Amino acid sequence: CSDCAKMKKVIAVVEPNYKDKIEFIKIDAGSNDSSAQALVKKNHVYLVPTMVFIDKTGKQKFRTEGSMPQESFESKLKAIL
Repeated sequence: CSDCAKMKKVIAVVEPNYKDKIEFIKIDAGSNDSSAQALVKKNHVYLVPTMVFIDKTGKQKFRTEGSMPQESFESKLKAIL
């Protein structure tokens, strides 16, 4: 999907700046992999792309669906750190 491609590029740019603070896990929601499907179900992913930010205790800190500009994405990351 085009929004997935946009976010893939944003994450590729942003991820190196936060690799010591945030673990980025990418799941293909359309995959037949049972582990991926379990995460999709657990996090109630119905639209793609969906980004779910979860803290170390397992509490959801932020969630967004669709694409967003890099600046907005980084702003959300900074807010949850």
